[in-house]
Amino acid sequence: MHDASQSREMRRQWMPAVKVVAALGVWFLLLACLMDLPNGLRWPARVIWIALGFWFVWITIAALRRTTFTLRKGVFILLVVGINYFLLSLACHVFIRLMSGRDDRLSSRGMTALPEPCKEGIRALIADDKFNVFSKEIGWVPRPGYVHTKAGFTINAQGARATREYPLPAPDVDKRILCVGDSFTFGVEVNDAESYPAHAEKMRPGTEWINLGIPGACLVQAYQRYLRDAPSFGGRHVVVGFMSNDAQRTVNAFRPFLNIDSGCPFTKPFAKFVNGSFSIEPNPFSSIDDFKSLLADEATGLAKLAEVDYVAWSSAGRGQPRGAISRTLIYVWEARQLDRNFHMMMDSRLPLASWIKSRVPSDPYGRSIWSADSPGFKAVTGMFERCRQKIIADGREPLFVLMPGASDVQDALRHFPCQYTSLVGYLSHHGFPFIDFLPTLLARQNGRLTLEKVFVDVHYRGSVNRELAREIIHALKLP
Repeated sequence: MHDASQSREMRRQWMPAVKVVAALGVWFLLLACLMDLPNGLRWPARVIWIALGFWFVWITIAALRRTTFTLRKGVFILLVVGINYFLLSLACHVFIRLMSGRDDRLSSRGMTALPEPCKEGIRALIADDKFNVFSKEIGWVPRPGYVHTKAGFTINAQGARATREYPLPAPDVDKRILCVGDSFTFGVEVNDAESYPAHAEKMRPGTEWINLGIPGACLVQAYQRYLRDAPSFGGRHVVVGFMSNDAQRTVNAFRPFLNIDSGCPFTKPFAKFVNGSFSIEPNPFSSIDDFKSLLADEATGLAKLAEVDYVAWSSAGRGQPRGAISRTLIYVWEARQLDRNFHMMMDSRLPLASWIKSRVPSDPYGRSIWSADSPGFKAVTGMFERCRQKIIADGREPLFVLMPGASDVQDALRHFPCQYTSLVGYLSHHGFPFIDFLPTLLARQNGRLTLEKVFVDVHYRGSVNRELAREIIHALKLP
């Protein structure tokens, strides 16, 4: 009888806590699933959600009022909270470590020491014997003459991805197309014959498609490479590739601040928009010696790089949480679009949701960079303008290609709105010649689209690059 009485007493003591956790769990579950519910169930879900919120507050207050706190109980509660906080923090650190290489939206903050992958990459750069070569103006470029047999990469002596050299100057400028961009232009994860420039060259015999893509690069680097290499290669058309993660990279000076596992632990030029003025800022490291100094004194070097980072020069970085738990929660909040769910749940006609959202710090490198009012978006669109103006001034014809990443395709499969819709609107409104590959990708799969059909890891398969090449050829109106 004594044991049964103790058991009932323990259940009585823990039942309020169980109710609180259960109410909170159901509350968040309704919030996360609102967009997936049929329209007829959304208002009942709103009523249940609001009622659960009030009930949660009520049972929490009631539980606290019934609880008699003693020193022993207080120490026990603190110990339990501390252990759970440690376990949650550890789980978030593991999550960030595993996911940061797959999704640049899960960004890294507050770096005071270089992680080992960054050190290895910098040492390789200093040794000057790997794929990337340091460039003060561009940041890094593929090494001329580099051949990676296993991966199927061949860089010719001119620095372009190709198995042959191109005559200089161009025999026929109208049949030479320059392709600048990031790893999607370069064609990471496929062999030399399966990048989109290689496919396009086969589809239009007699044309020359110069693959000047730089793995891990951004729009600023694509522009700088165009400035350096276009005068010698010539050509009438310039295809500028832009994958959605390039927005974050374009405003960033040190790639590991975005993603420590990116394989590009180097510095680069970046776009900036401050006080109504757009500028292209130079590479903060001007020589290999700067990287040697960074290895010798990591804290000082990283602090200097942090001073020119997007988080520092933009107002979006103010109040940015740096802990693993807060960064993970913000990532989940943005990746699942819970901010949009929350606004819908509260009903868009009510100001409370907007008021609360305005006081929750967002990730400056997350989806907030696509807000038309953000300094990041203005810097990115300013970079698009600069590219267009320069290419046209050189007597060439630009074509901008928006290439959806894995997160964009996944959003489309979930029927979520595209994160870069604001960029599509901007380019359309300002008369840019561009194509958005996402609608084409969705349409040609006839409802059978899966991530596995599109990507090898996080880059396009050769068959998808072939579809992309076909779209670009059509947009360029090549004979």
